[in-house]
Amino acid sequence: MNSPTRTLVVLAGLAALAVPSQAVITFSSFTSDFSLSGPPVTNQINATPPQLSNFPMGVGPVTDSGHFDVSSSTMLTALDVNEVDGFAIGGTVSLTVTLYNGSTAGSGVLQTLYSGSGTGGSVVPFFQDNPLSLTGTHYVSYTATFTGATPAAIGYLGGFAVDAYEAVPEPAAYATLGIGLIGLLARRRRSTK
Repeated sequence: MNSPTRTLVVLAGLAALAVPSQAVITFSSFTSDFSLSGPPVTNQINATPPQLSNFPMGVGPVTDSGHFDVSSSTMLTALDVNEVDGFAIGGTVSLTVTLYNGSTAGSGVLQTLYSGSGTGGSVVPFFQDNPLSLTGTHYVSYTATFTGATPAAIGYLGGFAVDAYEAVPEPAAYATLGIGLIGLLARRRRSTK
């Protein structure tokens, strides 16, 4: 194998080691209230609790709940709850999103990803940032409730979204690749003199 060919083979090997393959986030086992947004490789899942959309309520609470699994081929670094859309007139609308330690609700609560409510026309807070470090598959559930305080009460929860983020390649990996390239080029230059 001549020197330029050997250099190319070494460079290809270094690139394969230094640059990790594209990670994949998957959402699965979601209840009928949930739908994926965009193509299957998306990192977002959308939920629309139909029982609470533009639903007038005068007696007692209306509750909707659901769940889904989230997993990643690398470490999950955040599960952010956003696009929460809701208000209540004459009552209260609330949303709680909970992350569990493992792939079932029985694996113990790890973190409350979101907990917000709106009363008297208030909009439910729209975003909650949740940095974390997780590997494997995890179970996420939500509970949305509207309680009407008067017979004319109206509640609305248009839905919410959960964005999942993964670890990105560290700059050190690219730095290592760059140092390797410089060293190989310097070696090749010396050998041609």
